[in-house]
Amino acid sequence: MLRGEKSEGGDSKYGPDNEDNSTASHYSEPTLIPDVIPHVCKFLGIRAIKKCQLVCRSWNYEATPVLKARTLTNIRLDSGNCDNRHRKEWRLDGRMEEKLGFNTYLKFSSYKSTLAPTDLETFPSVRNVKSIVVHFYIWEDWQRDLCDKIILSSSPTLEELKYEWFFDQEFVPCTGTVFPKLKKLVIDCRLFDSQCPRNPPLKMVGKAITESFPALEVLKIDCNNLYEISNVEMLQKFPLQTSIVSFSTILSLHYTENFMFVGSLNSLELTGDLDADRLECLFKIPSRLKKLDLYVDHESYDLRDDEMPNILYELLKEHSPTLEKFSSDDEETEYKFPALPAMKNFGIDNTKTKKVGFEFESIPGRFGRIDYKVCFPVLEILCVHSYDLPTVAAFLPAEGCTCLAVKSVREVHINVCWYTRTGELAGLRTRFLDGFPNAKILGSK
Repeated sequence: MLRGEKSEGGDSKYGPDNEDNSTASHYSEPTLIPDVIPHVCKFLGIRAIKKCQLVCRSWNYEATPVLKARTLTNIRLDSGNCDNRHRKEWRLDGRMEEKLGFNTYLKFSSYKSTLAPTDLETFPSVRNVKSIVVHFYIWEDWQRDLCDKIILSSSPTLEELKYEWFFDQEFVPCTGTVFPKLKKLVIDCRLFDSQCPRNPPLKMVGKAITESFPALEVLKIDCNNLYEISNVEMLQKFPLQTSIVSFSTILSLHYTENFMFVGSLNSLELTGDLDADRLECLFKIPSRLKKLDLYVDHESYDLRDDEMPNILYELLKEHSPTLEKFSSDDEETEYKFPALPAMKNFGIDNTKTKKVGFEFESIPGRFGRIDYKVCFPVLEILCVHSYDLPTVAAFLPAEGCTCLAVKSVREVHINVCWYTRTGELAGLRTRFLDGFPNAKILGSK
């Protein structure tokens, strides 16, 4: 309940609240200033916040927006815990309407084959949703139509849309509909049916990104899916806005190559199987990235496998003026890094193999040991999860030179999976403390 209604006995369901008594001092009793309540809620769990709502009207009023922002409601569009062998009917009830009316973060899911509800026409209008997760292990036509209807009706307010694909690939047909506030699109691939045609939904995804999601900033997608989108010439049309440069600045630059394109899409996370062709297609993205995360498996049978280090180097170099975060768990590639002047958060996860090596371009065209003042001058967070100690040591400043200490770094995360319990790890930690004097060192126990 969002209002202080009276019970049959005439007592408020909430505790006393001095704001209802004009003659009393507002803080004459031990109480909490309403403006402080949202900050207190940061330290409370969902259940605790719900209990605190019953304290008084101020708590209920101030805590409700916090509860909305932190609650994801899962709407099961199937008949519940029924046997898969029996197709039962899904029904709309009052509790469902209450959830839809309260929450703006929804997850729609289905795990069982279910008959269409007879009261589907009474399904309440949903227009205020900010985040939607579509998680269907088994699709029914009515479920698909209902989800599409809710997504499209929420187009003015929707900020995040996530699909979790299993056997089938489905995507909302949003031709002619614009989502002006949508900033994050996530497409997770779990399982696929080999008989399922892939191109139609991927074309819909590409078309939606280029035409319906003008403010898209974050995209998480499977490598192969992004590659297929690039093959139908849609990657080049991703959301793009040209940076505004004054006429006087244009005269002083002289060379057009100095201009940067600032697009809304600035964060890309790739999953799945990565090969040279799939990595190379990222050059088609017209805007500069701020974040690039590669949570991928390396395709070792790729005929162009030996080209991967140079392709990644050129890609990072192209985005180097704006790239602030990079992470990768590719455990086969030999890394070559250009100078990254905007890099603040850098992470490498190599916990299964000893094959990975690292080279850094401290001088144009020359690669060697890392020089943080040239390669990562503003780095704040360094994460190295590795198979062995030499890989971790590759990220240390040169030993015995205090002038090379990296003072900008605030956190260093070290994790070594395989090592002999000797003093070598302790010595490595000492070197990290000397190399990063202002950093909090977190590492292997």
